Amino acid sequence: MTDAKEPAAIAALREVVHPTSVGTVPIVYADILQAWDTLTRERDEAREQREGAYRERNQVVAWASRLSIAAGYVVRVTKTAIDGWDVAWHNCAYVMTPTGQASWHFHDDDAPLFADLPHGEVVWDGHTTLEKYDRLHRARYALDALPQGDA
Repeated sequence: MTDAKEPAAIAALREVVHPTSVGTVPIVYADILQAWDTLTRERDEAREQREGAYRERNQVVAWASRLSIAAGYVVRVTKTAIDGWDVAWHNCAYVMTPTGQASWHFHDDDAPLFADLPHGEVVWDGHTTLEKYDRLHRARYALDALPQGDA
């Protein structure tokens, strides 16, 4: 297994260690390559899991945004640049709840989930993740006034 971003030292070891030459080179080199390949595979699997979790979260955020509009809240999708972040993560969904603003960044790959929502400029109010979820927790009481359906 080779990785375009692997260090030059690993690439050099690959030049020395071939499946047919393992018996002729110190076994530690082969062990290093095996460990590298294992770590690379585990890293890639972790990335896939993380991306899957973000995809699930973004589906819920898009759904909750639509429910928020139905409840009369203002929702906007915009680009919010953050220094040091990959530009593909600058997309942001904002929900203005009775208890304050809540926002979630999402990747360009998930933009179709938000395409039909209202777009427009929003100024982030500086809320932290903890404040965001506290606002949502408190905002649930405002939902008690809405008609309740059967489960």
